[in-house]
Amino acid sequence: MKKLALRKEIFRSFKKSKSRFFSIVCLMALGSFALVGLKVTGPDMRVTGNNYFQDHHTADLSIIADYGLNQEDVNIINQASAKDIEYGYLKDVTIKNEHTAVRLFSKTERISTFDVKEGRLPKSKKEIALQENLSEDYAIGDSISFHEKKDLSGNTTLNTDTFTIVGFVNSTEIISNVNQGASTAGTGDLSHYAVISTEAFDSDIYMIARLTYEDIASIDPYSDTYATKLLKHKEELNELLADQPKLRLHSVKADVQKQIDEGNKNLQDAQQTFDNTKEQLANAKLQIEQGELELANKQAMYNQAIQDGQVKLNDARNTLRQSETTLTQAKNAYQNNLTTYQAKLQTYNESKPQLEAAITSLKQQETTLQAVINDPTATDQQKAEASATLQVVQANLTTYTQQLTQATTAIENAKVQLDQADRQIRAGELQLQQGQIELQNQEAGFETKKTEGANQLVQASATLQESKTTYQSKQAEFDAKRSDIEKELANAKSKLSQYEDSLDSLELPAYAIQSRKETPGSQGYKIYGSIATIVDSLANVFPIFLYFVAALVTFTTMTRFVDEDRINLGTLKALGYENKDIRKKFTIYGLLAGTIGTFIGTILGHTLLPAIVYKAYSVGFTVPAIEFHFYFTISLIALILSLLSAVLPAYMVASRELKNRPSILLQPKSPKAGSKILLERIRPLWSRLSFTHKVTARNLFRYKKRAFMTIFGVCGAVTMLFAGFGMQHSISGIGEHQFDEIITYDMIIAKDPTIQQTQSDNVEKQLRDDAIKYSMPIHYSELHVTPNASGDKQDVKLLVPSDPAKLSNYITLEERKGKEKISLEDGSIIISERLAKSFDVSIGDTIVMQDANNNSYEMKVGGICEMYMGHFAFMNETTYEQVFNQDYTDNAYFVSLHDRSIANANTQAAVFMDLPGVKGIVQNTTLITQIDTIVNALDMIMTVLIIVASLLAVVILYNLTNINISERIRELSTIKVLGFYDKEVTMYIYRETITLTILGILTGFIFGRLLHLYILNVVPPEDVMFDPTTGLMGFIVSIILVATVTFILGIFVNQKLRKEDMLQALKSVD
Repeated sequence: MKKLALRKEIFRSFKKSKSRFFSIVCLMALGSFALVGLKVTGPDMRVTGNNYFQDHHTADLSIIADYGLNQEDVNIINQASAKDIEYGYLKDVTIKNEHTAVRLFSKTERISTFDVKEGRLPKSKKEIALQENLSEDYAIGDSISFHEKKDLSGNTTLNTDTFTIVGFVNSTEIISNVNQGASTAGTGDLSHYAVISTEAFDSDIYMIARLTYEDIASIDPYSDTYATKLLKHKEELNELLADQPKLRLHSVKADVQKQIDEGNKNLQDAQQTFDNTKEQLANAKLQIEQGELELANKQAMYNQAIQDGQVKLNDARNTLRQSETTLTQAKNAYQNNLTTYQAKLQTYNESKPQLEAAITSLKQQETTLQAVINDPTATDQQKAEASATLQVVQANLTTYTQQLTQATTAIENAKVQLDQADRQIRAGELQLQQGQIELQNQEAGFETKKTEGANQLVQASATLQESKTTYQSKQAEFDAKRSDIEKELANAKSKLSQYEDSLDSLELPAYAIQSRKETPGSQGYKIYGSIATIVDSLANVFPIFLYFVAALVTFTTMTRFVDEDRINLGTLKALGYENKDIRKKFTIYGLLAGTIGTFIGTILGHTLLPAIVYKAYSVGFTVPAIEFHFYFTISLIALILSLLSAVLPAYMVASRELKNRPSILLQPKSPKAGSKILLERIRPLWSRLSFTHKVTARNLFRYKKRAFMTIFGVCGAVTMLFAGFGMQHSISGIGEHQFDEIITYDMIIAKDPTIQQTQSDNVEKQLRDDAIKYSMPIHYSELHVTPNASGDKQDVKLLVPSDPAKLSNYITLEERKGKEKISLEDGSIIISERLAKSFDVSIGDTIVMQDANNNSYEMKVGGICEMYMGHFAFMNETTYEQVFNQDYTDNAYFVSLHDRSIANANTQAAVFMDLPGVKGIVQNTTLITQIDTIVNALDMIMTVLIIVASLLAVVILYNLTNINISERIRELSTIKVLGFYDKEVTMYIYRETITLTILGILTGFIFGRLLHLYILNVVPPEDVMFDPTTGLMGFIVSIILVATVTFILGIFVNQKLRKEDMLQALKSVD
């Protein structure tokens, strides 16, 4: 029998119910997508990471000691039962003229090899391979220079600071690009890393040892099995190295003491040489000063001699000038006398002949007159007249004779005087000539002595100047070097003092035996594992709930499908088909819908969701693209669940119906008997309800199963929506809560244990800078706890404020519930809430923490404070001294900045890191970037789940609405035939849907909150607590989304009912 009618009927069932078939496919696809996707994403991530780690032989354990690893350490470590051990170097530096911190690793050969992305690894000590994320700033062939901070001895670890770039690499130890851990350089946060050859390090001791083990080589490194076995290897190393801290401390102290002794000797020699040089220069300066004094005396004597000689010359010149003046005057007088004499002589010569003529004439007259007188012949009158005339003549003759004599005498006297003046002039000229000769001789002698004296002075001055030049040269050379020498001497003294102080302050070195989750820069490794764990945790909650809702709605849909085909089922049975053949119609329908949906969901779950999660974290990680692997078990489970949801109900309902006779099956089921409901007993309320409202109320109680399915379907969708939005709110709000409301400090500045007073003063001076808002001394320690059997350490920041009254300026200690402030009390500590949950401790309990040397300390919990990222513990000075049995000392500072931007925080951190005496900086940006990576990945996952939940809500409401219409089509046809309008017919049935949807939303909020709290308990990493509040978005979006879907489906229902042939529906049972 070919059973063609059955086959046609089966084919026709698909054709007639495309929407039902599609909705079942969608339900199964959504369910299997969420289930398979979340279940495989975590394993895909771990397999991808594990393959990456195995390809590069990532170290299982690494050992880093405070004082490095000497040969004795190496010999002991080599006794471990490791498969392979490799030793290397590392150093934190900054890019020259920048504050960017870079960790330089020595090139590894076998363990934790580097993933070369471009170029090659360095071969010489001048070559370097940078981290791949620097390829945008540098190219192969470029040069890059670094600045290395000198150690206490003034030494550096690198023997060169400039390298040629030969490649770009990634490390399997530092797989995060956004959070690479703390650094001892730059701003205190590591920005990049690079690889150089071993020859580029100038160190006698190793800085890191890497170990791999055979028994865990092929085990998932994120599994408990791996952690358990690794813990045994750590314990073995702890036992091997148990005595090394004391031995290493003794060795280091001996080396330091030797350096101190040698330094003291060198300092004394240098100081002696410096003092001798100063003394020689001082003596030379004294000799020069004495020479200058002698030269000044000689110069004074010379000047005095010159002055005296000049006075004598001036006197001689004055005498000569006086002689010249006298001679000139004499010559002038002589010339005047000569002129007068010549004039007189001329007058004399002119008057002498006249006088002589007159005298001669008078003598003649006298003679004549005498003759007359003597002439006897003369009369008396004649004689008397002659006598009278003679007297006149004689008188005139006497007068003329006297005049001539006087003139002659005057001329002769003038001639005598003139001759005498001439002789005086000649004598004066001779004397003047002699004076000139004598002056010339004096001048010549003066100039000679002056020149000789000047030459002597010049020679003495030159000799003195030469000495002075030599002195000044040596003094300048000394002065030029003096500050450096004094600085070097001061530095040497300071260093020796630091060495002596550090010798006393040296502590037992910690030998940090670290797993991949604990090694420096391992934050990325931990976050990567945390994301995978979060996905696993969600996979244990979300898809199960989602699949259960989808399966239940599918179950209802298939059940209704069988009920609708009751008459066809009876027809086929009446035609003689066996029950198993009739059941095929429904089982094949469910099998095909469930299989197709599961296939689609499984394929998308294996590919799309892992790809979405990879996209969410890929920006921050260097792990290769996620590898897609097929997981048969979970795929089979999804298929089985789909068959249980789509095939089993069809089989069960069909089998139940087929127990009836064909005659019964060919008749429709009798409607359920009506009964009074509770509202009818409330007469004042019931009497005020309209007819349609009363019908709605009765139908809600009459079709309890359908009402329950509607409420449950909407509740399931709203539960997932509410939980999804609630989780988004919980993860997005923790950064704001932590760093805007709880932690208000921007950084912690840790002091070096060997810090000197001057260095401490410089740090405190910088803390008074205008950029600093607040600062307070504190004691800062990093302790650890082990909250699980895997042995993974959970770091705890211990903060002990010097002034608890001012702690609120930096951290707000309060309870999350009630916001009640918590104060530091003697004898107890305050711990963060996440730490309390990890240990399941409460107020009054005791918690045990360990330091770097694994010394354990018991502490009584006196309060639990709100904190979302990281583990914190707070205590006062008294409690500190009681717990640690030592005096309280501050070793760090809280610092709050006026400008809290990340750029300014990095700038200020770099300023403090450059100060001697600062050990490191702890910034909040480390925690922020760490949680941002987790938040981004989780937010993407929750977005996908919200979309899935939204689609599920659409499919559920569509399915249940269709079922409701199909079940009651005859009832709806009846009221439409009775004259109800289309809108009234639609609201007749849709009013029930709206009411049930509202109830489903309200119920969904309750279950959504419970699911949200459950996710909060299982999803967060061990050092992160999500905000337990939900926010308004979950309420608002859930209501809007479901209301929108309900409204759109209402339009669809209205259109469908308007097109429905009501008369045909009423005749469908005939």
